[in-house]
Amino acid sequence: MSPRTLGHNLSFYERIQSPISLDRSATEGARTERVVEDRHVTQGAIFFLPAEKDLPRNAVRRAHGKGRIEDKIHDHPVVIISRPASESNIVHFHLITSLKGKSLSQVYDEAVPAQASRRTWYLPIAPTPDHPDATSKKTRKRFPTLMLANGATLKRNSWVNIRHVYRIDVSLLQPYNNPETPETDIYAFERQSMIRMLAKCNTLVDYEPEPQYACPGLERSASEPILAVENGSPGGRELVEDMALLALEPRSHHLNQRQEDFRLPDQLDDRIPGPPPKVPPDGRRSSNVMQYVHNTFDRPYSQVLGGVQSAVMFVSQKSPPVSVDILTRREPFDQFWRNLKGVTAVAIASI
Repeated sequence: MSPRTLGHNLSFYERIQSPISLDRSATEGARTERVVEDRHVTQGAIFFLPAEKDLPRNAVRRAHGKGRIEDKIHDHPVVIISRPASESNIVHFHLITSLKGKSLSQVYDEAVPAQASRRTWYLPIAPTPDHPDATSKKTRKRFPTLMLANGATLKRNSWVNIRHVYRIDVSLLQPYNNPETPETDIYAFERQSMIRMLAKCNTLVDYEPEPQYACPGLERSASEPILAVENGSPGGRELVEDMALLALEPRSHHLNQRQEDFRLPDQLDDRIPGPPPKVPPDGRRSSNVMQYVHNTFDRPYSQVLGGVQSAVMFVSQKSPPVSVDILTRREPFDQFWRNLKGVTAVAIASI
């Protein structure tokens, strides 16, 4: 999955760059209960999942994978990772947890294999300390710290649980609120953090959002895919490296043009077709050579030597060096001349 396929609502991120107020009381200075506005329910937005007793039975289900719903997921903030166009009243979300105020290392011991594996399920949300396994440049890209837009913060140091993807009717969610930042109306992740989150989810559980619901009245369609990250844009090069590290792109088995240039042919064109010639039991190869010389004795001397070398290559299936030394390795040079004279004498006698 590439950044181009991580479809999410860019217009949402454009809107949250400027202050947006929710419904307020007509009485000046008084504030009514905040409600979830449909136009704010987009990828990256943070809402609150009410307690289980305040929800209908089986209100929360798995959107991806199998298994029962994890215990104690209710009464927590959640982050929307998809609002499918095919069912706009449903959202898919990840759970956000404070781990009861403990660090990830305290909850999951690295020395215990089963617990160490669970550490890979979580990504920290700033200002939460970095992931305990992010100890190098490479591992920091595997476990990035996520950022909220406009400097917003959550009530406590928190983590996104990437491992589980749930679904719920959007009407059952509540706005998220942090009393320490009353001026903040919308809580959402920055664009690059949202991309990294979706990328991590795709790598971990092979989840990819569907085309997104387009809220009526938006200038840009919510279903438009996210634009490709340019290397020259601020933070673009780093983000491209992150995506490469997370291995989001499927590896193709086809060679590109540059690879084709360096690919060796399956068969060499200069190979002689057919089975190799048989070698006499005594291992001597002079008979093949001399037969070839007998057929070409009337050629000039230079051609005879060239023909002998070709015959040797034919018998040995190897490319000999361009030197008469190859002849001396097979039999003495004076023996060659004696054989050549004998062949010549036989030829003259037969005339």
